[in-house]
Amino acid sequence: MARLRLPAWPESWGENTRRLFRGLAAAGPFVILARALTAAAQLIAGRWMGPQEFGRVTLVVAASSVLNLVLNLGFVGCVVKFAPAEKSESGRAGVISTTLWLQLAWGFACSGALLALITPLARMLQMDAYLYGWTLAYAALLALYAFGTSALQGVLRFAERGRAEFIYGAATLALLLCGWRFSSPRFEVFIVAMDAALLLASVICFFHLRGWIAPVFSCRAAADVFSYTPPLIVFACAGVVMQAASPLILAATLSAREVGYFGAYSMGSLGVAMVLFQIIVAVLVPLASGGDRHGGAWKKFILLAPPMTIGLLAALALSTVLMLKLIGKNYPILPEWVAVFAAAGASHVIFFCALALLSIRDTRSAWLGSVGSVVMGAVCLLASLWAIGRFGFVGSALGLILGYGAGLVWCAYWGWRGVRKA
Repeated sequence: MARLRLPAWPESWGENTRRLFRGLAAAGPFVILARALTAAAQLIAGRWMGPQEFGRVTLVVAASSVLNLVLNLGFVGCVVKFAPAEKSESGRAGVISTTLWLQLAWGFACSGALLALITPLARMLQMDAYLYGWTLAYAALLALYAFGTSALQGVLRFAERGRAEFIYGAATLALLLCGWRFSSPRFEVFIVAMDAALLLASVICFFHLRGWIAPVFSCRAAADVFSYTPPLIVFACAGVVMQAASPLILAATLSAREVGYFGAYSMGSLGVAMVLFQIIVAVLVPLASGGDRHGGAWKKFILLAPPMTIGLLAALALSTVLMLKLIGKNYPILPEWVAVFAAAGASHVIFFCALALLSIRDTRSAWLGSVGSVVMGAVCLLASLWAIGRFGFVGSALGLILGYGAGLVWCAYWGWRGVRKA
């Protein structure tokens, strides 16, 4: 009996393109399944808790991005940038270990400072001290988990990263179901479930990374990290504005109920968009980081962006309606809300793909990407303040669209200049 043979790779595909598709095949199914499980947990929580308590969950997640910015300091991006460029496993171990020790030292110091400043920071984030405590715990565990998954990405272990994502999603859902069975509908149940799942998934990540973690410190790797973190910090600041602006402004000007609506609409639009972007960038960034591959990646993006936008609009509108149907009657379904959130999700994917391609080539391009992220964040913040004040809840999505659009114009301009020069 003849053996079944898989189709050969097309001869026109280069080795990097083949690696891209192998990485997508290895990580993609796990990441998609993990996001489906996380979305299921959010749906159950939103339906069980109602807009008020679910709004507190959304506020904790949004505010944690502000604290995570301080805890992370750009170390995650450095692992993804420098580890794949090393030719030897010992070189990668030096990058991973050095960055890990820097991350832990900085994280412990910052956690103490963030805890000592609990009263003014809680006031700044539009919450009380009790809610701030939950936010800080979630942010610290999220920083640990982000480093673990990014380090796996840096050593090109895409399947292991995908499995860690799956474990996080499955554990979150399982623990939430236990809370739903034995507890009352309070936001703490969901936060505890996510915290415990983050801790478990982080342990799994570092188990897979044990071959690259050693008691060593590379001065060369540290110098690379400190030279590359400033643009990453600028980029992260703008990303935090994008992620936290709408929920925090809604909480300050309206109520936690509108924040709950934002969380429900975001699940089917921005949440799905983030999944699509993360799947693409988890493989694209390490494989497009070489200078000889950069121009080709930009050309492919420019060709694919228009049809991808149309497809995203239709898919995200459908997923938003589906999520709202599942989450329950406490969350109204209005066509204009669905349309603007689908547009916000599509803009998210296109902008961040362009930003990743612009930023990954070298330090100069990283600074260009950082400026692009600042443009996006500044426009997002100002537009959200104006749009929420003018249009209410729907303005939260309009502000995001305007911010993404402004950032995309910047990235497309400098990206196209780079392609033409090449």
